[in-house]
Amino acid sequence: MIFTKKVRRLFGLPAAVVCVLFLQQNIVNADYPCDIYENAGTPCVAAYSTVRLLSSKYEGPLYQVRRKSDGETKDIGMLPSGYANSEEQDTFLDGGAGTISKLYDQSGKGNDLTVAKKGCYQGTASQDDNESDANGRKLKAGGHDVYALYMKALDGYRSNQEGYSGYPAVAAPGNGMPTGNEDQGIYMVCDGKRYGTACCWDFGNASTDNCHGSTGQMNTLFFGTAYWGKGAGSGPWFMNDMEAGVWAGGSKPGDPGYGKIGSVGPPNQDNPSTSQWDFAFGITKTSTENNQPKYCLRMGNAQTGDLTTAFDGNAPTTWHTEGGITLGVGGDNSNSSFGTFFEGCITAGRPSDEADEAVFENVQAAGYGSDKVAAFQRINKSFAAESRHNVRYNPFATNAMIAYTLQKASRVRMKIYDQQGKQVANINVGRQKAGLHEVVWSTKHRASGVYVTRIFLDNNPGWTQKIIVR
Repeated sequence: MIFTKKVRRLFGLPAAVVCVLFLQQNIVNADYPCDIYENAGTPCVAAYSTVRLLSSKYEGPLYQVRRKSDGETKDIGMLPSGYANSEEQDTFLDGGAGTISKLYDQSGKGNDLTVAKKGCYQGTASQDDNESDANGRKLKAGGHDVYALYMKALDGYRSNQEGYSGYPAVAAPGNGMPTGNEDQGIYMVCDGKRYGTACCWDFGNASTDNCHGSTGQMNTLFFGTAYWGKGAGSGPWFMNDMEAGVWAGGSKPGDPGYGKIGSVGPPNQDNPSTSQWDFAFGITKTSTENNQPKYCLRMGNAQTGDLTTAFDGNAPTTWHTEGGITLGVGGDNSNSSFGTFFEGCITAGRPSDEADEAVFENVQAAGYGSDKVAAFQRINKSFAAESRHNVRYNPFATNAMIAYTLQKASRVRMKIYDQQGKQVANINVGRQKAGLHEVVWSTKHRASGVYVTRIFLDNNPGWTQKIIVR
């Protein structure tokens, strides 16, 4: 429900255009992917993104960057909206080179990802991997400038291997990660048009020693083309890398999309190429029912449209996963492929189709590639050009998001008044660069009623907006 009203004189303050939006329990300010999965009984055990928040319970940084000039690192946090604060990265690197040195796990399990160590396969896989270029891909998401994990060949990340120098780098399974034949789910958002044609750009459950094993040892979401299963068109496709093969569908030799080495069936025409999608969303989820292993592949355009189910049936082998977590490389550190990673989660338990749909809608609402500042904000064009100011109140989270766009660097301060015109808050933000900024004012201990926020730029009174607290 949106109210826009001209206020000629409010508590002695100058005229202003007021724009207030009451949020319902919706995507950006309520449920995130891990909240959806938890409510569905299949909680996240690993969740990563350099773009945005994936769990309302997580309060730490999203990722860490390493400055090439001196090797120093810095954690990159979030804006109050939950999107990454890319200004922190830009300021730290100051136009210079840097890498992404760590992806923080937002699930609460502590399964952070750092650079992968050498694996047991030949060639470049037998060397430690590289960290990805921190400046490799900048994009808009929900109107915010953010960075992706722009991975090249020889880049790779794994869990629980930070500090290992020997070989093999045997690590413990990830905390809470499914092992053996336990059910699980994986989703990932990536660039649907940028992909490799070799092994193996994977995200999911892999070995703990960077070595390969028999089919069923891995359970990962693969993206690319490679040598095994095929989908419609020329690719790329989302598939399941189970180890010793990559499946686009099917469960036995000759099936469409069957992808075990030495036995490849015809293409699975139900598995679409993502080559027309700037942002692609893929899911693989697995279970064991009456001793029969099963897997499912689903995918869709992360900007618009519906989910497609490419395959949902028997798996070609039993699961005996180890619980290691890999991103961008195969289980034996095969690192000849590449891709662009925006976000992804791993769950304990196989998510329902309804949970898939809810997470997919959540991703679409996040606004990948969009200049619009979230789906809920409205900027009134009658605001003066010097600054745009917008308030979003979320009664479920008991806070007000105060967003504003500076046309030039300014010292920012804001005051909040109650219905009697009494000042109840004085927020000294400090000097900020030109661009979009956000401040959260907690209304948890405030009485219901009307409040007014007013922004001061370089001590000059600015515009006001109304907040109605319920």
